[in-house]
Amino acid sequence: MKTTPTSRSLAVAVLATAISMLSAAVTAAAVDVQLVGRINLPSSVFLVNAVGYVDPSTQREYAIVGDNHDRVYIVDVEDPADMRIVSQISGVPGFDVKTWSTYLYTCDGNTGGNDSRVIDLLDPANPVVLPQGFASAHTFEISSAGIMFAEFPGLRIYDLTTTPTAPALLYQTGGEGHDSMPKGTDRLYDFHGRDGTVIWDVSDPADPDTLGVIDDPSIVFHHSGDVTGDGRYLFLCDELATSTTPDITIWDIENPSVPVRVGQIADNNATVHNIYVVGDLALTAYYSAGFRVYDLADPTSPVLAGQYDTSKRSGEGFIGAIGAYVSLPSGNILVCDIENGLFAFTVTPALASETPDDANFTLAQNFPNPFNPSTRIPFELTRGGRVSLSIYDVAGREVRAVLDRDLPAGLHQAEWDGRDQAGRNVASGVYFYRMHAGARTETRRMVLLK
Repeated sequence: MKTTPTSRSLAVAVLATAISMLSAAVTAAAVDVQLVGRINLPSSVFLVNAVGYVDPSTQREYAIVGDNHDRVYIVDVEDPADMRIVSQISGVPGFDVKTWSTYLYTCDGNTGGNDSRVIDLLDPANPVVLPQGFASAHTFEISSAGIMFAEFPGLRIYDLTTTPTAPALLYQTGGEGHDSMPKGTDRLYDFHGRDGTVIWDVSDPADPDTLGVIDDPSIVFHHSGDVTGDGRYLFLCDELATSTTPDITIWDIENPSVPVRVGQIADNNATVHNIYVVGDLALTAYYSAGFRVYDLADPTSPVLAGQYDTSKRSGEGFIGAIGAYVSLPSGNILVCDIENGLFAFTVTPALASETPDDANFTLAQNFPNPFNPSTRIPFELTRGGRVSLSIYDVAGREVRAVLDRDLPAGLHQAEWDGRDQAGRNVASGVYFYRMHAGARTETRRMVLLK
């Protein structure tokens, strides 16, 4: 499928997140995952996926979010700190959503019938649902050349270039099917559920050739995946992996006819959904573990380098971060959470001293963020000493001195209750927290929403 805690449980969640990020920083280049916006979608029941869209006439960025209960939302994300719903489309399937040119394609995730729909996005605030549907599917992917790959049942390939409002069927296979990932105009990675993964040459989409097959019996369900930019390594997600079974297996496909398994990622307490490779990073929607970023400096041995938990849930199963979109021109990353709406992130190298001797602390992102009325700020001291932590507004004025005392080495957290030095509630907006210890100072951004 495409998804007020107690103070004690919140503290545990904060420290768990901090520990995982801090552990990753020991062996990998940490990244700074910054939440830059969030919006709840009214009346949503089961959000399933999000895709980006750029209006060709205005160049404004939009998110299109599908709800499995026959609804699609179009959200203006040009300013991620002020995301706004511009339209809702009811009565159309929202299990998967993909765009090409000025059209949106949606499907219901099932088999049988003509329940996939085409929607004209020429005016995002006034989308037009076209009357003619086409064959149902579980998921869509569309190449830059306008070739659509629909999964389940089997794989179906459509041409959108001649009649985008009525996709023309070029080719189809039988069997199961679940998701796909086209790369360029000649390669397709076909994740075929319990039938394995097929690597295709789709230079001629009407007559594709099989280049290789992965049918490792230890993989329960070939769900989705992505490849490194050079096409050398394939990351394959197993959505039904449980306990110690790897969530993601890594394959050397330099020779696609003889794939070689070379690595894995496993989390005994969470389920993976989708993975997207961008440069030397792998961005994942990891259900209850939220949005995770892995460092691929060594693609055969990824290291968790940053994360943001979009859900208060925990454990394996289908809840939490279910979809991501990583190709907006702005560089902002969209993440869809089944229950908690749409999130926007930036992913950048973490702010840190370049002098190893000065690396006496690691400052994590505050949690929750955005927050109201209070938030916790986790950090680790690698050696004891004097620590100061203060809150500043966007004009650089100090709002509150939260901490100024000696602390021992180890994990710590500070709390800010959204009040200034005089005890008055501060206004909604962007604030910064700045920590100083030893020879280092580091600043991070947070958002207070009321």
